[in-house]
Amino acid sequence: MGILFSIGVVVIAALNLVLDFDFIEEGSEKGAPKYMEWYGHLV
Repeated sequence: MGILFSIGVVVIAALNLVLDFDFIEEGSEKGAPKYMEWYGHLV
């Protein structure tokens, strides 16, 4: 049971990381200021 929970947490964390990078990439493509990259990292 604990292993399944751990795998689920890792999968959710990996998907969240992909979403963060996508947010940063979209912001830079749309011309957002440089400091917004850090905002995307922290959110």
